[in-house]
Amino acid sequence: MLLARGTVTAVCGTNGIGDIDGLAPIDTEYQSTMNAEGETRVPILLWPFYAVWRLVTLVLNITGRIICAPLGIALMAAGVAISLSIIGAVIGIPLAAFGFLLTVRSLF
Repeated sequence: MLLARGTVTAVCGTNGIGDIDGLAPIDTEYQSTMNAEGETRVPILLWPFYAVWRLVTLVLNITGRIICAPLGIALMAAGVAISLSIIGAVIGIPLAAFGFLLTVRSLF
């Protein structure tokens, strides 16, 4: 049985016996649709929408990785070029670091 935060009674937060009445049982019906990996089971009527949604997110993830790698490399190059001047180093070093992190994120 799961417990969720409920209402606390008015008398010093106790239920009269000395226990705090802050936890109350909740409905666990939603858990019956979860599998061992923690993913929810999709009802058969909603499965086409779920499949399309998963396909769209897959395409956007792949596209994002393909775009982020060259963008990160370009930002690293721009950051290094700006850092060649002493005054530009204030902007160039963080720009190169951001480009590096973007490139690393696109790879892993």
